[in-house]
Amino acid sequence: MVEVLVDLLRAYARYLVSEEDSKPFMSELGSSLNACLGELLSGSPSNGAVFRETGGAKVIVDLVRSERSRKPALALVQQLILASGGEEDMTALLELLHSTQQTNVELKTEIIETLATCLRESHRARAVFRYE
Repeated sequence: MVEVLVDLLRAYARYLVSEEDSKPFMSELGSSLNACLGELLSGSPSNGAVFRETGGAKVIVDLVRSERSRKPALALVQQLILASGGEEDMTALLELLHSTQQTNVELKTEIIETLATCLRESHRARAVFRYE
């Protein structure tokens, strides 16, 4: 099921990049995907591993760049980090934080807030952060 949802997530990401508004159902699809993936990833390291293996984590990081999908994408990254320590996911967020232009304060702030929440809620995430 996770593999199918990742494929749908890729289609949603392509829709956001194209900025095509002729498919109004795509915004509903994005909301539904985020809710479903959030439930599947919450506290499930095995689902998180499948999600990463199928390329879902990379798609989510790409979705963080888009203002239209940022908050739900950051919530999914947070679930990944909290479920399994998320070394790769934390690294991807930190790389995005450092590669973002200094003028994009909103994106930087939201990434820092997500990381702070993960560090506050997970000892394992704090341990991973110390070594990154």
